[in-house]
Amino acid sequence: MNNPPPPPPNPSAAIPPPAPTPPSKPARPFWKKKRFAIPGAVVGLAVIGGALGGVEDPEPVDTSAAPVVEETATTVPAESDAEIDTGAEAAEPAETTTTTTEPPATTEDPLAGFSEQEKNAIETADRYLSSGLSQFSEPGLVRQLEFEGYTAEDAALAIGFLQPDWDAQAAASADSYYTSPILTFSEAGLVNQLEFEGFTDEQVAFGMASLADPDWNDQAARTAESYLDSDFSAFSEESLVTQLEFKEFTDEQVAFAMASLGDVDWLEQAVKSAERYLDSSSFSCSGLVDQLEFGGFTAEQATHGATVVGLCE
Repeated sequence: MNNPPPPPPNPSAAIPPPAPTPPSKPARPFWKKKRFAIPGAVVGLAVIGGALGGVEDPEPVDTSAAPVVEETATTVPAESDAEIDTGAEAAEPAETTTTTTEPPATTEDPLAGFSEQEKNAIETADRYLSSGLSQFSEPGLVRQLEFEGYTAEDAALAIGFLQPDWDAQAAASADSYYTSPILTFSEAGLVNQLEFEGFTDEQVAFGMASLADPDWNDQAARTAESYLDSDFSAFSEESLVTQLEFKEFTDEQVAFAMASLGDVDWLEQAVKSAERYLDSSSFSCSGLVDQLEFGGFTAEQATHGATVVGLCE
């Protein structure tokens, strides 16, 4: 009886088996793994290890579902430092917002730093300029402040601080003279008045140009009427014409004014003139008649005046 042949040698019995390796679980998709945060450094090592081991990723990772995306953002490249700094700079407007809570500069006293004398000079000058009751040129305001007892230096400081609009002052002055219910001016007379007030040629020209359609004929007529209505003076027709010309009305304006008077009682004016003369001096009959004729009255008017006052029969 033939014996069965011996079994072939077991190769695994001759060669010792390799060291046992722990059984590896089949890889699960990433989205089925437990959700916990993995440090970025560990993730990096895992990726490097996989590359060295030749292990390929079985399937793409859905990064939209991976919670480690936020952790990988902790590894900031050098370029992102500038972005972080830029973000810090973007927070600076918050500082400017806090500065708006400080009191505005306009609440400070504009006269801070001036002496009491200088403050008073500034306030006095401002009161004159803003009163609306009077107008001043620069020299005129200096004179007024000096009259109030301020020094020339105080006046100069006040004017320099206030920076008045002298053109506006000239315009207001021209208007106040032109519209005065008492005073009357020819065009040339008003120019002379503004120059007398201390306004410059340019300021005078501005003031005159600012008048709205001035009627110099009307000014001449008002002037003539005011002379005849005065209780302190009397005029013959000739002397009134002379007076209007002295006020620098033109020939046409004088003729308009005289015609506007209508029927003037020149005999009455001769009597008033005779009374004024006797109030200041003594006259004979002929002497008073001669004086009245010198004043432009006719012989008839002069004799009438001297007779009415009792010097002539």
